[in-house]
Amino acid sequence: MALYLPQCLDSLLAQEGVALEVLVVDDGSTDDIVGVMGPYRGSVDYVRIEHWGLCAALNTGVQHVTGEYLVFLAADDLRLPGSLAEEARALDDHPTVGLVMGQAIVVDEEGRSVGLRAPRLRGGLVPSDRAFRWLLRGCRVPAPTVMVRRRAVDEVGPFREPSYPGEDWDMWLRIASRYDLYYLPRPLAYYRVHPGSVTARYTVEDVEASHLYTLAALFGEGQSDRSLEGTAYAYLDRVLAALAARLGQRRDFLRYFWRAVGQRPALLLEGETWGCVAVGLRSLAPGPLTEAARRLKRLQRRPPRSPQAGKGLRAAGGGT
Repeated sequence: MALYLPQCLDSLLAQEGVALEVLVVDDGSTDDIVGVMGPYRGSVDYVRIEHWGLCAALNTGVQHVTGEYLVFLAADDLRLPGSLAEEARALDDHPTVGLVMGQAIVVDEEGRSVGLRAPRLRGGLVPSDRAFRWLLRGCRVPAPTVMVRRRAVDEVGPFREPSYPGEDWDMWLRIASRYDLYYLPRPLAYYRVHPGSVTARYTVEDVEASHLYTLAALFGEGQSDRSLEGTAYAYLDRVLAALAARLGQRRDFLRYFWRAVGQRPALLLEGETWGCVAVGLRSLAPGPLTEAARRLKRLQRRPPRSPQAGKGLRAAGGGT
């Protein structure tokens, strides 16, 4: 990710109001990371490991920095000005909070905004029990916006390799089981999506295996309310159904969806379930039918043309 790394580092070094310790952990990249780091010597530290994986890279970062608060940022993401100081203030003001998060603006390869990742929460303090239940529904925390208290990470333990590619969800759940969360309802970071990103390579099978590990560990350790266990597995099946639909895996969508509803029929009363159904229907619809629906939608949005409007358009065109 050497292409995006300078933008990422610049967004961090431009932060004001906080004392920064910036570390780049290079997990055996074939890019010329050392060359990219040249202009940042003296401002940014660098550590290289040899293909140990994302969890090892994150844990290496935690071990090498000394700050009281921690931020984890992928090389292709950026931080908005002032975001670190704002989150640090929230942690300063609320000793029971272990994690602060906000919204992330989704951008493409060229940096163009294509969406917004915004947790459906009220701004402010989210008590531990409510935060834990909310997170059981899936990983809704935009990772580039997160700032965590080091003490919380020390208490719950390091990122766990078997939880990848859900290592962030695993960590946030463990923190929420002991600490309150705090939500700042505004954009704090840019989250970049592109074909070369790690998340673009996730499979349903990988996500299922990692998330099953997380739930087994959470409820097996005896530190979580066992009455939530059945609901947690139903939520997981709903998450997997939505992922399968987005990947065009129709049979898997139906299998996971019906299993989720079969475990917890009350899921049919939740808006998220019907959002999952909408994604599934788009996946189940034959290609020609889907394209026809898209064309109809575009036609419905297009305003009717009057003769006067047509003349005005031609006149405007002739003057350019």
